[in-house]
Amino acid sequence: MTLRHFRIFQAVCKTGSITRGAEQLNIAQPAVSLAIKELEQFYQVQLFERMNRKIYLTEPGRKLLQYTDTVLSQVEESVQVIRDLKQGERYRLGINVTLAEACLPSLLQQIKKGIPQLELQVMVGNSSQLEESLCQNEIDFAVMDQIRTNTGMLTIPLAKEQMIAVCHPDYPVHDCISLEQLKQEKLLLREKTSGARKCVDNVFQEQGIEIVPVMESTSFQSLIACAESGLGIAILPEKLVDSKLQIHSLKKLYLAETQLERHYFMVYHPHKYRTPCLKSTMNVVQNYFSEMLNR
Repeated sequence: MTLRHFRIFQAVCKTGSITRGAEQLNIAQPAVSLAIKELEQFYQVQLFERMNRKIYLTEPGRKLLQYTDTVLSQVEESVQVIRDLKQGERYRLGINVTLAEACLPSLLQQIKKGIPQLELQVMVGNSSQLEESLCQNEIDFAVMDQIRTNTGMLTIPLAKEQMIAVCHPDYPVHDCISLEQLKQEKLLLREKTSGARKCVDNVFQEQGIEIVPVMESTSFQSLIACAESGLGIAILPEKLVDSKLQIHSLKKLYLAETQLERHYFMVYHPHKYRTPCLKSTMNVVQNYFSEMLNR
């Protein structure tokens, strides 16, 4: 049974004639007669009485017409609703805390400019939170780092940025410092579940060095404030402290024979249905970060 059968049945009922029903639908009369016959065979009832070259609905036919009107009405409504949604689609973006603090307003402006009909919900979180939200389908895609390899998520490389060690200009430490020396200092770091912290931990672990920070925080701003106050050395994304370095409220320490590079990815679930609008949104985000982080 198809919608075509219902549309033919409805047209015949409304016009009171197989011939006029065929004309209204612009199809051949034998096709209409066949469709009515198939309906009667399917429901195992007679839908019309044929008397004096006229047709009249039977009681089963009247009942079927009620269902037919409802079904076709709901189909037409669904078409309108879904098409309206296409014009104003809503998606959910997860974004790493670092990037949110550095550029979220300008990113949202870029998306709005490129896809004005889009309604975008944003979740800001650390890597572990974003990863869990992707698995639970609470967000549609994310911009993040440090994705685990066993999640099965699909990743698109975006860009990389430098993590640097910073402290107050008068903090008693040499401008060039090794990881072993840095270990002895008062370290101000992000919490362990964050991508920024994992990036730092990985570099130290590769050298067999264990670190114990004097402060862990979910907020970059609190770490920056404490470093500005001379309470220790913070390891932060360079773009977050550019303005502080320019006004000399912080100074950059050079790590001997070491670079802290943080890599960012576009991440989404392999079973996520990506509509054309979602693909366009992801392209805008990808282009934005590629330009911003690779400058």
